[in-house]
Amino acid sequence: MNQQETRSLLKTLNDRVSLVLLKNGEDGLFAELKAFAHKVSGLSDLIMVEETSTTNAHIAPAINLVHSSRSNISYAALPEGGELAPFLRTLAHLGNGTNSLNEDTVHHLRSLKHEVTIEVLITQSCPVCPRMAEMVNQFALCSQKIKVWIVDVGHFPHIREKHRASSAPTTVINDRVQIVGAVNEKELLNWIYKALSEEGLPDVLASLLTIGNSGKALEIITEEDRPDLLSDLMGRPEFTVRLGAMVVIESLQQTAPGRIPRLVPGLIKLLDSDMVNIRGDAAFMLGKIGDPRAIEPLRRLVPEEQNPDILEIAREALDSLQGQEDV
Repeated sequence: MNQQETRSLLKTLNDRVSLVLLKNGEDGLFAELKAFAHKVSGLSDLIMVEETSTTNAHIAPAINLVHSSRSNISYAALPEGGELAPFLRTLAHLGNGTNSLNEDTVHHLRSLKHEVTIEVLITQSCPVCPRMAEMVNQFALCSQKIKVWIVDVGHFPHIREKHRASSAPTTVINDRVQIVGAVNEKELLNWIYKALSEEGLPDVLASLLTIGNSGKALEIITEEDRPDLLSDLMGRPEFTVRLGAMVVIESLQQTAPGRIPRLVPGLIKLLDSDMVNIRGDAAFMLGKIGDPRAIEPLRRLVPEEQNPDILEIAREALDSLQGQEDV
């Protein structure tokens, strides 16, 4: 994007906005952000640059976009290359009090009752990241309940490690929902509601397991004290979800064995599933868990099971449980 295109875009700005630099030193990324902010402000009399030293920032250094009382979009990233145009369009929308979302999305966002923090983890080489960053910014323009951070994980690897993110963009909502890649505004809105609701928790956990983040799923299950949800996840048709759930169960056996009995009734119910693989996975995990409540259900399953592979798994699980009972 050349300077003429940048000036043309900024001509649409109708009101003053500020680029507030969250400072943590004069070198490195802060120096680059400072130079960038002054370069942008030189293209419009309506763009101001301020600096503040703060220990309260979620991430620093960063640029906080401010208009009037609104200051809920921050860049812990240098918005150059593909990120420049979305950044400038966001700046113009912020100053003009506008957005590019459809009316239904705007209505839902303005009805939000709870705070939402969204982090978009990007890299400079990612071709999809600018699109996702801009959409999330549009959500923040509609509701001050939403706080957005655009984070370049090349500069903040500890943020990538915290979320166990392996791809860009990864969008994190309220430190639990993780979206890999780009989604449309309806999908993003749905994930916000799932992040805020108890009913959405199974889908949140399933999505984490789908992308291989069993560690985060275990963390949430432990924090919420909901080991019973692992039975729900074991009943899902997606292999990656069931596999991830088994990993979490085995981890939970090591870290919090007292919670394991609460998921056994759900696993026993799965022995009646119409899906062969679900019956097999449930039988396998019941054998691993070793709860004697599974003995009679497995005894009933063995003479009725038609699939030879599942029959073998069920017999092995039953032998394991009966062996423990005899000891």
